[in-house]
Amino acid sequence: MDWKTKYFKYKLKYNKLLKEQHGGNKSQAKNIADYATGLIVKKNIFDEILLQPLSSDPILNIVINSNPDKEKIIEKLFTNISSLMYKFRFTHNVIRKDIYLISNFNTKNYTTDASKTYQPATNTCTNPDGIIQQIRYNNLPKSGINAVKDSLFVNTLPEFSTLKDVSTYNYVLSFVTDLNTNQTYYYLIFVEYTSFTEYSIKHSNLRVFLPDEWSYNDNIDHGFIATGELKIAKTEGKIIYDFNSSSNIIEMLEGKSSANCVIYDRFVKTFIKSDIKNQLIPDEQLFSLTYLFIINNLVKRTIDCIINENPAYSTFKAEIHSDYLNRSKLLTVAGGNEKIIYTRGLLIDPYPHKLGGLHDYANNRCYTNEELEKFNTNTIKQYDDLDDNNIDFSKLNCIREAGNDVQVNSLNPENDKIFKESINCKV
Repeated sequence: MDWKTKYFKYKLKYNKLLKEQHGGNKSQAKNIADYATGLIVKKNIFDEILLQPLSSDPILNIVINSNPDKEKIIEKLFTNISSLMYKFRFTHNVIRKDIYLISNFNTKNYTTDASKTYQPATNTCTNPDGIIQQIRYNNLPKSGINAVKDSLFVNTLPEFSTLKDVSTYNYVLSFVTDLNTNQTYYYLIFVEYTSFTEYSIKHSNLRVFLPDEWSYNDNIDHGFIATGELKIAKTEGKIIYDFNSSSNIIEMLEGKSSANCVIYDRFVKTFIKSDIKNQLIPDEQLFSLTYLFIINNLVKRTIDCIINENPAYSTFKAEIHSDYLNRSKLLTVAGGNEKIIYTRGLLIDPYPHKLGGLHDYANNRCYTNEELEKFNTNTIKQYDDLDDNNIDFSKLNCIREAGNDVQVNSLNPENDKIFKESINCKV
């Protein structure tokens, strides 16, 4: 192939991808980041909360619990953080990893049922005729997100007129920092799921989503701030969110306990001075409390900002799932110990399904051939870049009904044949 033909193909591919922004918009993402972190009003979330009794914040009050000495400890901690905010610029930088977050998930194995059966994942459902359908797939993050990309919402809300009374979504709040300008952008990405299979596919892959507008920019830092489930309750006028175990930044991302965790150690050395150390609130609880306070504020403010831009949702309110404000439930997760409320479930996280609960793991509906075909076709078409020789079919999801032919129709019969015969479709 001569260079002119190669250049022409490259130009076509580039122009094609530029049109597939899927909601990414740098200007809007910058406004959301500035709004969520307080840059627009020149006041960070720690400055704001220090202007009122800390017990007025429902999350902080769970730990304070009418104890003025505990409130003073948290006040000193937040004063220290606020005084150093100029070094961090964006709030999510107070607690985060220094290394590239997203890469941790590119090779991770995901499972889809409580029995922890490793890939290829299996999910069953029973159709109205009583026939059991078994769905199998090998979940690969990069191609997994492509399978659902056409139904993603990025810094926007669903069309109000088509909204059901209750809709449940997976979400991730991500940041992208342009290292050339030191400007940070926030993206709330979410996608509706209607069954356990969709939940597994989407939940596992949203964390590796990078807005297409950054796909050709190498000099960036990006990662997620929080992930979880999000419910839009139309009749209640509420957008309710929770935080799943992947929001956890110790066990999930470091694979370590707090005793030898870089993030935790840095947080303690930077913010918890000698006048704060107190057995009333252990360092680990101060860490997890601050972490939840930050991600709750950033998710809520991001949703508020997006609501403000959509008149149809003007009466809606964003709120955290009630489990995180339920003292009796929190104490149960903490084993009855006040000193580890929020620490278990957030810092240690041995009970990833105990808090929140917007998702419905039991919803195992069956799929039509057309739906299975759409999953596979969406995946393969993202890699149809006008030069079929560079498609690595071993990295593509293959979602199939066990025992039946693979459903796919990318309008390229040769690609479809190779896809059906690839290792992931043969498993």
